[in-house]
Amino acid sequence: MFSHGFMSFVAIGITVANPMLVQQLNAADQLTFDITPDHALYSRVRGAVLTGRVRVERDGNPVSYGRVLAVETHPLSATCSVTVEGELAYLADAVMPEYDFSGTPADFLKSFVKAYTSQCGQGFAAGRVTVADSNDYIVRDNIRPSALLGELLDKTVNSSTGGVLQIRHEGTVRYLDWLAEPEAQGSQPIAKGSNLLDLSAIIDGAQLVTAIMPIGIEQEDGTLLRMPKGKDGKVSGNVWRKGDYLYNKPLADAYGWHAQVRQWEDVTVSSILRSKATAAVEALAVEQTVEASAVDLSDAGFDVDAIAIGQRVSVECDDIAATTYVTGCEYHLDNPAASTYSFGRMTDLTDVAVVKDDAGWTDP
Repeated sequence: MFSHGFMSFVAIGITVANPMLVQQLNAADQLTFDITPDHALYSRVRGAVLTGRVRVERDGNPVSYGRVLAVETHPLSATCSVTVEGELAYLADAVMPEYDFSGTPADFLKSFVKAYTSQCGQGFAAGRVTVADSNDYIVRDNIRPSALLGELLDKTVNSSTGGVLQIRHEGTVRYLDWLAEPEAQGSQPIAKGSNLLDLSAIIDGAQLVTAIMPIGIEQEDGTLLRMPKGKDGKVSGNVWRKGDYLYNKPLADAYGWHAQVRQWEDVTVSSILRSKATAAVEALAVEQTVEASAVDLSDAGFDVDAIAIGQRVSVECDDIAATTYVTGCEYHLDNPAASTYSFGRMTDLTDVAVVKDDAGWTDP
């Protein structure tokens, strides 16, 4: 069921057509559906752009909130196509003024919520922040005003700090959380011969990095922070230095020199930059990326818990076993069994690795 105000879009004997809910981590939900003139809310939804609120429920529990974004009428077919955007998109209504911030990740999130509230009123409250920096200290700035949502995504989940932005409802309060990783635990395993639709294991040399040029914060004189000067040669473990680069010697010996610039925008001390870069180079590896899609057995009549966006789940297929997150779904409200779910890159979340031996590529 999905509701507009206090009225259900599923009226007695009259349902909407083609309802589809698309969800992705770190993106606003999108709901689309068609209605006809005999629907009780046909006339209301046509005048509800940006003001009509919609709630999507699954088994009586809300799974998405949003507002009517667009209404397209089709006189020849006597239908009306409706697009609803998820509530994360509300943040795009505001502008983030120019700023120069240094402090905790929690205070950084609060600064964006404050900017939104000052323009749009009480819509969000700063919620839980579990992302962590070694010093609980980040540096962010922008000398130009910018679209608030885009700036927030760029300087949080798309930065070196990473994480996910999630909206959480408690009573009448809408909290904006910045989490290191989704915290919901799924109980439905994704497995071959059960609910797994497709799985691809990819080894892509274009993604291989064997050396890093580390840079830190942009300094007052406009230059970028670099590592302290030092001699070429071994740093520690598998990490060696060559000029402004640190490289993983076993990887470079095996696969050649494949360098990448990597910035730690919060680092203001050159020795800390070297330490962070050393740890990053030590961790470089040839990775196997695993991508998968699945169906939800609860929608096919099985007595299992439903799959939901952001859940941590296990995926098993032949010799691949990993833990990942539900990163996206296409949910058919009128035919749930046709819905599909997608999952994040499993090498981001587990120790799945590939090593090279004389016989070729093998899983350890």
